[in-house]
Amino acid sequence: MKHLRKYNENQKFEFDEEYIKECFIEFFDDPNKYDVYEEADITNEYIEHGLGINCPDLEIYNTHETTYNVSDFIKISEELTEFYKEIEVCIEKVKIKYPDVDVVLYQQNYDKNNGDLTGTRFVWVKFRKNI
Repeated sequence: MKHLRKYNENQKFEFDEEYIKECFIEFFDDPNKYDVYEEADITNEYIEHGLGINCPDLEIYNTHETTYNVSDFIKISEELTEFYKEIEVCIEKVKIKYPDVDVVLYQQNYDKNNGDLTGTRFVWVKFRKNI
């Protein structure tokens, strides 16, 4: 009976999507700079709400035709560091309301239409509550 009660309590759990969106408002408020995608998933193991955010376009191409100097890489690294720091702050805001959820963070590389792999990454932040 205890197992059934726990199952019913978890079935009632829902993420407050508006709250999560408010925590990440800096990304939603600048559609010219960021594309943000939302997705939800419910399995037998967990309930999940995720956000996919395009990293700043870093314009690093994997070709021998384009060359960069050290200051270019430093600037790009600083921009990426600021991006991830902002994501970290947003995650901390979500954890205020949901301290017991897991955070799954991963990135995907994005291929340009010519097939060259760019430095642009698509970052997924997923909040997961185990059932």
